[in-house]
Amino acid sequence: TLPSVFERGGVVVFFPESQGLSDRVFLKPSALAERIYEVLKKEVLDLHGEFRLEDIFDKKKADGFRKVFIEATQSLQLVFPHPHPAKKDYYLAPQYFPESYPIEDLFKIASHGAWQSAFWVRVPLFYYKKLLHGLVLHYAADEQTEARHFWKHGIVFLKNGLRVLLKGLYPAEDQHEGILLVGVESSPTNGHLVLQKEIFRNILRLLFSKNDGRQLSPMQVGRLKKDRESNLSDIKPGEDWAQTLREFSGEKMPDWLEVSRDGKFFVKYTDLGSETEKGEIKIIATGPSAERQHLLIRDFEALMDRPPKRAKRVFVSYSHRNTAWLGRLRAHLGGLRRSNEIEAWTDQEILPGDLWDKAIKDKMAEADVFILLLSADFIESNYIWDVELKMAIERFKLESKMVIPVLVEPLDLGGLPGVDEEGLKIQDFEITPKEDSSGRLKAISLWTSHEEALAKVAQKIREAVMRKGGQ
Repeated sequence: TLPSVFERGGVVVFFPESQGLSDRVFLKPSALAERIYEVLKKEVLDLHGEFRLEDIFDKKKADGFRKVFIEATQSLQLVFPHPHPAKKDYYLAPQYFPESYPIEDLFKIASHGAWQSAFWVRVPLFYYKKLLHGLVLHYAADEQTEARHFWKHGIVFLKNGLRVLLKGLYPAEDQHEGILLVGVESSPTNGHLVLQKEIFRNILRLLFSKNDGRQLSPMQVGRLKKDRESNLSDIKPGEDWAQTLREFSGEKMPDWLEVSRDGKFFVKYTDLGSETEKGEIKIIATGPSAERQHLLIRDFEALMDRPPKRAKRVFVSYSHRNTAWLGRLRAHLGGLRRSNEIEAWTDQEILPGDLWDKAIKDKMAEADVFILLLSADFIESNYIWDVELKMAIERFKLESKMVIPVLVEPLDLGGLPGVDEEGLKIQDFEITPKEDSSGRLKAISLWTSHEEALAKVAQKIREAVMRKGGQ
């Protein structure tokens, strides 16, 4: 049409998609822009980007510009209806949110664990602001979130009992990409992984969804209108997110979308998608000054189309007086490690300067399998009994993690009390090794061939791990 030709040439402005302004043509674009920004930079800025029309326009005056302002700013994606049902009369102008919010510093202090379960997303600058604002609007509206506090560069909230921080790290003047930090408070039940998956799925949706053949901007998606064609909320765990998005957008996943687990070394998201079956494969990530580093693909589990094949994480609980038995058992488990079925950890891997108690608890929170090297010294250790055993039993009860007791030296098992309040005992688990002929439990130290006993223990551990892996 003739107006559209003029509009593209900068002679006039009109808004054909706006119901309220579709029949109007503005002959002086600069005058319209000046009037809009006069309101935005004064009244809206003074209200920190959250306002009602009656807050910025005099109700007593029949100001025809009120309608023009709200219709035009929404069409230009400067202003959006407040997404929360309780504030349906309000509007949001994300560019005029406060630059910072005191709650952010309190969040960092109260839940520094979130930084241990974080990922970073890097996108071209064009997408950065739209993605950030879209996520802020989405979680400001989410009825399942609590304690929402948002500002110009981020939002903090509670969801499923976990603290979440979404923060944009605005680039320097010479950078062409923006970075988004997603921090979720760590959970011993891996609830943080569920939230990370949800947030990343929303990031993909905001970036790539389409409507009626036209690509939606992240801000349009951020309005939270239910669009069946572009809604990814029905994607089930394990489904191919990238393939679904390709079907929406009609395009391949772009190679400019990059992700990181430390905010320093980034990898192209497209490099992750083809490696899900390889599990522990190392991928090359690029950092500052073109530094390169190898990262394990399993560290990006929350961001994958499908969960990658992952070795079972094994935590070995033992007395330091039984270190020799630990060494021999690790040697017998070498086949499982080489075939990428297990990844064993003990406190011998704690480095000088590390907080040993925290390191142990962090690894126990990640473990899939707990191996207990039983001996009198094992039972005598207060730390093992009060911390390691209790945590292993708790994760067995809550998450069905495997607990495998191994009798390395003779021990009066009948005299052991319950480990938890319900009276669950070590001897309630299947203990190994046992003689083939009698099926009788026999400590490794009493076998004529210690290596034969250790081989039987390794076999039982392999069978348990493979059986669990097939479930």
